[in-house]
Amino acid sequence: MTSPRGPRQALAAIYAVGAVLTLGTCWVPGWLERGRLVVTGVGVAAALASILLVVCRQLADRLVQPVIAGGAVLIAAETWATGGGVESATYASFSVWAAMFAALYLRPVAYAAQVTCSVVITGSALALAAHEPTVVPFVLLAGLQVTSGHLIRVLVRRLTLLAHRDALTGLLSESGLRAVGASPTASQVRALVLIDVDGFSEVNEAVGREGGDEILTAFAAELPRLAPGAPAVARLSSDVFALLLVGGDAEPAAVQALAERASEQLRRAYSVGGIEIDVEVVVGAAVASTGELFDLLLDRATSALSAAKREDRAVRVWSSDLARNAADELVLQSQLRRGIPKGELVLHYQPQYAAHSGALTGVEALVRWEHPERGLLGPYAFLPLAERSPVIVELTTWVLSRAVAQAAWWRQVAEVPVSVNLSPRLLAHEGLVDLVRAVLAMHGLPARLLTLEVTETAVMAQPERAREVLGELRALGVRISLDDFGTGYTSLAMLADLPLDELKVDRRFVSAILTADRDAAIVRSIAALARRLDLELVAEGVEDEETRRLLAEWGYDVLQGFLLGRPSPVEGLGPALGRARVPALAEPLPADVQVVDEAARLRALARVRTDRSEFLDSVARLAAQLCGTPIALVDLVGEEELVFVGATGTVLPGGPREHSFCTHLVAAQRPVQVPDARQDPRFASNPLVTGARGVRFYAGAPVRSQGEVVGTVCVLDRAPRTLDGEQRAALEDLARIVEAHLEVQAAVGG
Repeated sequence: MTSPRGPRQALAAIYAVGAVLTLGTCWVPGWLERGRLVVTGVGVAAALASILLVVCRQLADRLVQPVIAGGAVLIAAETWATGGGVESATYASFSVWAAMFAALYLRPVAYAAQVTCSVVITGSALALAAHEPTVVPFVLLAGLQVTSGHLIRVLVRRLTLLAHRDALTGLLSESGLRAVGASPTASQVRALVLIDVDGFSEVNEAVGREGGDEILTAFAAELPRLAPGAPAVARLSSDVFALLLVGGDAEPAAVQALAERASEQLRRAYSVGGIEIDVEVVVGAAVASTGELFDLLLDRATSALSAAKREDRAVRVWSSDLARNAADELVLQSQLRRGIPKGELVLHYQPQYAAHSGALTGVEALVRWEHPERGLLGPYAFLPLAERSPVIVELTTWVLSRAVAQAAWWRQVAEVPVSVNLSPRLLAHEGLVDLVRAVLAMHGLPARLLTLEVTETAVMAQPERAREVLGELRALGVRISLDDFGTGYTSLAMLADLPLDELKVDRRFVSAILTADRDAAIVRSIAALARRLDLELVAEGVEDEETRRLLAEWGYDVLQGFLLGRPSPVEGLGPALGRARVPALAEPLPADVQVVDEAARLRALARVRTDRSEFLDSVARLAAQLCGTPIALVDLVGEEELVFVGATGTVLPGGPREHSFCTHLVAAQRPVQVPDARQDPRFASNPLVTGARGVRFYAGAPVRSQGEVVGTVCVLDRAPRTLDGEQRAALEDLARIVEAHLEVQAAVGG
């Protein structure tokens, strides 16, 4: 254990002040008549002690205690050496601080011995100096030191108690739990049980902060009764509580039993303002052997709690397997992050059919991972761990881009709507709407052919944000589906307020309608609700003919399940489309679409001038000459259209952004080359390609301002071709020249 930094610094400061005063009074003429040599030695010793305390930042308690006791000895020596008078009284007064620090650091017996020695020596010197053997100096000095030391000890204990207690519940805080966990009495076999009030943010939303605090206070009162022998009961965060167990209570079997008892007894309803609120709990526990550090125990219990939530279990006790699983997950996350750009992900598609006519209404895109060592992995093998890391944004972006590209390619033979599951993490991302807009524009797919599926859990996590984002997506023309309906806590008021097109009933209800009356009633009630809200109704998990018949009778619009078609690669969708062969993309498209912060991009664009420039015309001419193309442009990509600030080879008016090749470049955030637009499904239906201009080739480099892509330097041709390495480098160099020109214009105001 090391000495606290604050008291150690204060002690060093007092020693330094004492050294300065001692040496000063010692060598100023006329101030000290006797004991000069002893007092000088005392001052030097005090200075050395101050330096020691400052330099040794981690000074052990066994070294601090002699320094404190030594302070009393030094002060007593000074008082004795000076033999009385003003100097002796001044030095004697310094003995009070020694008593205060002794009260903090020394055990009671050592503290009493230190105070006794100090009082005897300094009091004797003062008594002799007065030439009267009186007990008054002894009494005064002893009373002052003992009172000061006791006061400091009480104040420090009170402050420590406040720091170690949770203000709301009165339980220990995390620091208090750590203090108990690290104490000598807890050095035997110990266990830690963590109890999480699951979904407490939703409880706070329902009853407000005061209501939530009332529930937490009542919940905390239950914990000591649950484990009467626990040396510590604590509240670690807003909704996580802890029980520290020792001895026989900490044996594995006893811990398992307590964890299960906590799960059963604490899962109950609490009344707040006349409203009954059901509280669910998740429990994680760990057992530590003798000698293991408390921090290790806390880490293991936290890991068990996280695993319980992840695995949807009520109770989880830490084991070595859990540690191995955590390590495996980290490895798998890293492999997934590297596997996305390598093209290891593939999409399978599950068909959806009209409940009454049996016609194909669309497909749902479902991601799979062709792991180089483990083979084809289904979504449950990697999506949950992806959701817990930023890689889910990259993964969902890839799925969205790939599915939209495939649907655009299918339009050669038929319009096939595609559904894509939207990650809750991406739903909260600022650039989601711009990403969807860019992907649709890039591949030329009408927004009505894309459905984005969001879960109730994702909506409930941020209801206001979800309502805003889903409204913007729907304004683009994209259809919005509420997936896994019935498993969450969406209120009817919120459901009516959300911008939705369809409800998708979870398979857990659908698969049980033939055997469970309760589930059948729920599925029928949802059908009635959807009709009142004018929402299309989709049922997934249809696996037998009787279930299909009942769902059609109850008014379901679309059905999906193994009875009708399993998820399969694109080549397996031929029967669903009524064709022997369904066209698939010849080559996987690169996952080059990024989440763009459109607001930041437009702010950067607002800094630069948008009028035609002779200088930028010359840049365009140079680009055409170096790349050997008839057309070269310098353009700025606005919110809705392009503005050409430099051009050669053609006079193009500003055009709609969605028809532009440059929109693809902005989404990709890097140089782009399209060798033959007619053969590329992203541009095959673009008016610039199919119209009179007949553009076949495009290459462009991004122009940035304040780190955001605001435009491009690009070259076009009516014949297919490619640029070599030198030409691509020249295009990027010209883009840097344009950036410098725009910055100069912005700096001088045009």
